[in-house]
Amino acid sequence: MAMVSDELDWSRSDFVTPHDAGAVPSRQRQAGADPGLCGECMHARTIKSARGSIFVQCQVSFTDPQFAKYPRLPVLACRGYAKDTPPG
Repeated sequence: MAMVSDELDWSRSDFVTPHDAGAVPSRQRQAGADPGLCGECMHARTIKSARGSIFVQCQVSFTDPQFAKYPRLPVLACRGYAKDTPPG
């Protein structure tokens, strides 16, 4: 489902979400929704807070400040995306 398009405005950030494209309704997203590319990216780390909230942390953000530490989900396109391959 990786989306790559020359029409995307990469000048603002290094990833694109449906919020940026105007595809998400104004109501709040449901908890547990699809994280998009982050769900299978080797740079994504799942963080669970003491209150039980779950966040996806982008490890690329530690070396490149153009990446959000906690990107808005789901991420549809990302320059830092690298598919996580299972060991073996």
